[in-house]
Amino acid sequence: MGNPKTDPVLAAFIRSIENLADASIGVTLTTTGGVVSGELVSGTEWAKAYLEELEGTPAAPFLAETFEVLAKSLTPKDTKDEAGDGVPEFIHLTQARYLNANGMVPQGDTRPWRGRLDQVVAWSFGAMTTT
Repeated sequence: MGNPKTDPVLAAFIRSIENLADASIGVTLTTTGGVVSGELVSGTEWAKAYLEELEGTPAAPFLAETFEVLAKSLTPKDTKDEAGDGVPEFIHLTQARYLNANGMVPQGDTRPWRGRLDQVVAWSFGAMTTT
């Protein structure tokens, strides 16, 4: 079986997103570190989003190749459980925002986010927005 701390339903949705090109769905996650909300995407789309973030920055020439290789290497088979099923180890979001005492941050530009799936303690469909 997979990690007992990993929600099998959320893991199934992640596997589905990993297998659909350019697919995304809004989610809100309660993690051990706080609440994060954004668009659930594949690891490849997450790496591409980070690569876009780097464009035009001084770090771009140094990190572009790393993220290109990373985008190609991220697949639904991050880990295997005893049954041999692909169990995602990480969850990837784009347009990520964090909930804190003052509301959702950042207020402007959002960022790609990557977290360990076994650190998600609750989740729901739908991304929180600032209005």
